[in-house]
Amino acid sequence: MKQKNNSSEPLTKTALKQELGALETRMDNKFITKDYLQKSFLSFAQAIRNEIRFGFEQMWDRLEQRLTKHTSLILTTIDPLLKELETRRQDREIASDQSIKVEKKLDNHEKRIEKLEYAQQATLKL
Repeated sequence: MKQKNNSSEPLTKTALKQELGALETRMDNKFITKDYLQKSFLSFAQAIRNEIRFGFEQMWDRLEQRLTKHTSLILTTIDPLLKELETRRQDREIASDQSIKVEKKLDNHEKRIEKLEYAQQATLKL
């Protein structure tokens, strides 16, 4: 609807009918009814919902891209550290196993030395 610049002029029935008549002409001689306004409002509300949904989907896609980028960066940075930790764990396992073997050999050598010393003392006494 047109708005008149002259605000001091009162709105009369004839002016209102003229405006509505112009509006009817623009709407192909259809009257503005409650049903028409409800349908228009519902279609407008649905359009707004679609726009909001589309905007959220775009935001979500951008957020996913950023998270993927940062996740990749973090994993790329952490991967060598995890490999180093795995290597150190394997080294500790190997060192532990070697230590057990050395202790067994040492015990075996100590027993053999004790036998030799006992045998040497026995021969010296004879």
